[in-house]
Amino acid sequence: MGFWRGIFLVSNLQQLQFNDIPIYFKSFYVSLRLDAVVSSYLCLPVFLTIFLPYIGWKSKLYRRLFFIFIGIIAFLYSFISIADIEFYKELGTHLNILSWQPTVLSWELWQFVWVEYPVIYYLFSITTISYLWYKLLTKIIQKQKQQSDSFFSNISFFIIGFLLIGTFIRGGWQQRPIDWGHAMFSDNPFANQTALNPIFNLGRSIIQLNSEKNIAKLVKYMDDNSALLITQKAIKNPREIFTDSSSFKREIIKSQAIKPNIVLVVLESFLGKYCGSTNSGGIDVTPNLNRMADNGINCTRTIASGKRSAYGLSTILCSWPPLPGFPLISQVESQQDVETIASLLKDIGYSTWFMYGGDADFDNMKGFVLANGFDHLIEQNDFPKNTPGTMWGVFDEYLFDYAESIFDTSQVPVLLTMFTTTNHQPWKIPKKMEKVIPHFLSKNKRIQKVMRTMAYTDYIIGEFIERNRSEVWFQNTIFVFISDHGINEYSGMYEDPRNAHIPFIIYSPAIITKSKRINEVTSQIDVVPTLLHLIGYTKPFELLGTNILSDDYKGVACRIVNDHCMWFEGDYLYTETFNQNTALFQYSGLYDYPYSPVPEISEAYQSIQSNFHAYLQSAYFQFKK
Repeated sequence: MGFWRGIFLVSNLQQLQFNDIPIYFKSFYVSLRLDAVVSSYLCLPVFLTIFLPYIGWKSKLYRRLFFIFIGIIAFLYSFISIADIEFYKELGTHLNILSWQPTVLSWELWQFVWVEYPVIYYLFSITTISYLWYKLLTKIIQKQKQQSDSFFSNISFFIIGFLLIGTFIRGGWQQRPIDWGHAMFSDNPFANQTALNPIFNLGRSIIQLNSEKNIAKLVKYMDDNSALLITQKAIKNPREIFTDSSSFKREIIKSQAIKPNIVLVVLESFLGKYCGSTNSGGIDVTPNLNRMADNGINCTRTIASGKRSAYGLSTILCSWPPLPGFPLISQVESQQDVETIASLLKDIGYSTWFMYGGDADFDNMKGFVLANGFDHLIEQNDFPKNTPGTMWGVFDEYLFDYAESIFDTSQVPVLLTMFTTTNHQPWKIPKKMEKVIPHFLSKNKRIQKVMRTMAYTDYIIGEFIERNRSEVWFQNTIFVFISDHGINEYSGMYEDPRNAHIPFIIYSPAIITKSKRINEVTSQIDVVPTLLHLIGYTKPFELLGTNILSDDYKGVACRIVNDHCMWFEGDYLYTETFNQNTALFQYSGLYDYPYSPVPEISEAYQSIQSNFHAYLQSAYFQFKK
């Protein structure tokens, strides 16, 4: 475990702060208790069998099986360590429940792994390292002198082993068993991450967040009525009334109904840092989105709800915040007529479409959208077999070409949700676009590719808009552009909020005649309520987002990754890790890092913490009711 911890450290050299070298050495010391927990669990099969008469250690067959067992353990731990290293590079966190989802069995994921990573090299390295460790351990064990197997000595060793394993499994004799918070020993986030054990982190996450009973305990902060009232007050709009005192059901008052087409474009992995509309001080790769932002509604501080597409889609389509555990679209409850933008608009005569360039079974998208209001699903199989693309699906240009045919032939208002795929590893663009899309400079080669695929998708969007600007349907269409999540680039703090910054633009030249720049915090959860207000929706709806166009709008955003929560309110960022620690920071801008810590005894701390607790509790128990 110490060996692979060293490999983890070396694999992330760019994060090392060389003036903190002593702290990284301390990581290896701090990690011993967590490693001891994992080691003890792995030793249990041996401990429970080695003292058995006749079939225990005295048996040659047993010893042979024992050495096979430790070889398998070496290989599996090495394999998990490699997976953890790549997972950390991609998502900035160790293996957790995000990796323990049905998508790990998908063909796209395994195809992606084969293409993107040196699988053969990894397997060869793992096998070699495991074999050398196996040979070393067998040589050490075989050199030991055989101890007496008297009844007294066996009982003594059993008791000693029992006490040791019992102690190490708990991580010591403190009141509560050790948790991963033990690794948070310094102000250096990467040193803390180095001290964590990947198997411990994965197991703890699954046990804690895979059980509804456990989650219900985690998010129970106050009585339900108090939580509901606080949250209702936070999301209420002057043009709305709540129709139910025990839920979030509400309706718009004095609404003037219109029925425009709505094109909701969910942009794969678009990071706000590289969009000029959201970050004017950085590298800008999205000139077309910028122009629409300047002439529409531009949200400059939008926060993604999670790190994976499934969480972003759940929040965007359903206007519900992320909840601990699996994403909404993967949960059994989502079979039961979850209110979505599609189901709401279908009730007033819309034709509802969901379009994805890949296999829509991925992340259970297909099952979810067809069960919850979408009449038509377009996926990779609906395009010609030779349509160019990556292993994730056809290139984005073919989605927008298909969209034109839908609008050109439709006789009723259309809701079209389009989920792009190109801005995703392996970050490739069509060969015919190589000379059209510029190259961008960055010290990070991965980010260079990201910026280029972002620029490609932006170019395709610009072409689509200009090509159809004179069409009749275009004049009666609202376009929404928002990302499903950001990209892991920063590591200044645990779950760095700069990685969550995404674009959110609403554009409709004929309907939105006055541009608006919203500098308050916004969230993916606000998409549907805002659209309902734009079209003057006349029926009740039970959503948790807010209309960002309200004159007195003061937004909030909730983000959850595994068991770490982030709550954005005003110019404050509140963080909480379940059963671990909490903190509040104040900032002048997302990219003005580091942020200023706020004392726990302050009024702002207590108020913001209460708002977050009420919000998360209400969301969980309203959905799970």
